[in-house]
Amino acid sequence: MYEVSIGKIEQLLLEETRFLEKMNVVREEVLQYGYYKSFKGGDLERMALEDAAMPMYIQYPYGVVAVQEAGPFFCRGESKIYPTSKCTLERFIPKNENERSSYFFIEAMRLSELSMLFSELRAVECSKRSEFNFSAVAQHYGFKTDFFDITNRIRVALFFACCKKEKDKPWRPLNKHDFIATDSADGRYGVLFIQERFKCGTNLVMPIGYQPFLRCHSQYGYFIPMRSGWDLQDTALGFTMLCFKHDEKFCRYIFDLNKAGRLIYPDDTDSIFIPTFDKVRETKIFSRMAFEIIYEHRREIPFAFPQDYTKEMIIKELGDIQIIDDELIPRHDIDDINKKWCETCANKEKCGVS
Repeated sequence: MYEVSIGKIEQLLLEETRFLEKMNVVREEVLQYGYYKSFKGGDLERMALEDAAMPMYIQYPYGVVAVQEAGPFFCRGESKIYPTSKCTLERFIPKNENERSSYFFIEAMRLSELSMLFSELRAVECSKRSEFNFSAVAQHYGFKTDFFDITNRIRVALFFACCKKEKDKPWRPLNKHDFIATDSADGRYGVLFIQERFKCGTNLVMPIGYQPFLRCHSQYGYFIPMRSGWDLQDTALGFTMLCFKHDEKFCRYIFDLNKAGRLIYPDDTDSIFIPTFDKVRETKIFSRMAFEIIYEHRREIPFAFPQDYTKEMIIKELGDIQIIDDELIPRHDIDDINKKWCETCANKEKCGVS
């Protein structure tokens, strides 16, 4: 961990801005001439810049992904110094053995419900730009997963380091009342995890790419599949942890630079899905189908219940969780979401939407 000045953070932000301006020139020349015509160096370096500047399709183990144009860094912003920086699934693990089993079983059911919802959404069905990366998208919408959010824009990372959002309220810049230290975190400092893109590569950091919903694209989303116990603060993962002392003026600048969050969370078709995603993320009621799916695959869940546990025994261990015979999201709600989506679609006439 290194403490740096806001001037150093501004320098990195300027470096990114200049890089992206250069990428715009490269992209324009590639589109016009078929290659980066004005480049004076060797072919390998020229082709690397052309690849960085252009969106492209790349084959990954989880499918073919339409990847956004590159930035110079991979990074992540956090608004406080926390003792650890782990994936969301590992931040809240109970100490009690049975509670741990329940925790992982419930979060697996939550993802199962989301997966079934995604399979019914026309936005997913109509998306032809790339494979649908379910877990990475779920992570972006606040579900607990073993993935870790990363971006290739310092501007975006700094937004999360310098701004906050209370429930049901808009984003706002941090102020002096937020700059406090507690036993659990030091809010006097913002954090920027950063690594040069060409040093990090894509073995560790993978793109979410263009997905059916806008949020991942707007945040230039990438992810790290985190193995058990991995912590981004561990230097072995290759990220440098820069801490800078919070300043109200700088937080306001970053807030304004991101258009009060509109560059990251555009008020567009994303809003059609978010209320339903939120319902799934917070539910304590699950469909029988989601329960059965996770029960059949419980060997794959960390801290799984013993194999001799019956369904009734597991339901009892889940406490105030309810298992119902109906779908969690009613059919008419899904139809309403799909109708709203199709009304925004450029191909709505082809889809038969009146």
